[in-house]
Amino acid sequence: MSANAQSILGETRIVIKGAGEMASGVAVRLHRAGFRRLVMLETARPTAVRRAVSFCEAVYDGRREVEGIAARRVERPEELPALWEERAIGVAVDPEWRWLSLVRPRVSVDAVLAKRNLGTRKDEAPLVAALGPGFVAGEDAHCVIETNRGHDLGRVYYAGSAEENTGIPGTIGGYALERVLRAPVGGEVGECRAIGDMVRAGEVVCRVGGVPVAAAIGGVVTALRRSGLWRRVAGAEKVFREAPFTLRVSGEEGEAGGGLTLRRGVIDVAFRESGGWVIVDYKSDARIDRENPARSAAKYAGQLAAYAEAWETLTRERVTETGIYFLRHDLYVPLELPLQVKS
Repeated sequence: MSANAQSILGETRIVIKGAGEMASGVAVRLHRAGFRRLVMLETARPTAVRRAVSFCEAVYDGRREVEGIAARRVERPEELPALWEERAIGVAVDPEWRWLSLVRPRVSVDAVLAKRNLGTRKDEAPLVAALGPGFVAGEDAHCVIETNRGHDLGRVYYAGSAEENTGIPGTIGGYALERVLRAPVGGEVGECRAIGDMVRAGEVVCRVGGVPVAAAIGGVVTALRRSGLWRRVAGAEKVFREAPFTLRVSGEEGEAGGGLTLRRGVIDVAFRESGGWVIVDYKSDARIDRENPARSAAKYAGQLAAYAEAWETLTRERVTETGIYFLRHDLYVPLELPLQVKS
């Protein structure tokens, strides 16, 4: 590829609507092809289930990496140039797609996979592509891309539409509906197996409202909805992610002789609810005590106590809850307050 062609690709701005698994696949292919000005628009509460390969996780965590390509959450379009210089993809919460007029992309891709057109127009960019059913090529978009499994998967239509939604999961190994687990009752999802875990037929994969949900067939867990913690974060009055702090401490906590020293840290998530602040720290422990996850979380109690003390000192507001979020298990474990700060 010539230097001129590389420059054109690198400067072409592309907006991708959605940041779930299919949209993330589009972003990865475009990034690998040399397109570097990518931004993805998501809702405030993404519901992708194949979360390990979905950039929408950056909405919750602030960052996500898929196949070696990094994405970071951005709050304002002005943050994009610096992000793009780092060869990262931007992810913004913008369900109404207002960023289209601010970013002014050369290409717009509707990868929401809503099975209907939620408002994409052919005139919103010089080139508009749409994935899946619900669009007519030449009317809603310049082209439509087939997403149904089979011979035509990935086919580009310049006239007509993609195949209609069947409502039935794709068949793999002779199984279709058996591959999907559905909630038996309403309630919070918890005690989940991790994505990538091997399970046997009849083995409990998670619990919903305390009711066990068992696998109908044996296989690998490939997708799980997010913990209920993230619904709380999405509905919070205020949220800070990766919040660094520096606090001067004295007395026994300081140097010998009662001098002053600095305590530094980075709080993964702090969010304010009506009662006060909640402080959450991420941990990537490969193994935890599934029968008593509080035991696994307890070893981090001193760290969370220090974070809570620092946050209350800096904000002059009350911390009402702290907890550990085990990333690999999608499990949030609250820790009791008050906590004893370890010296």
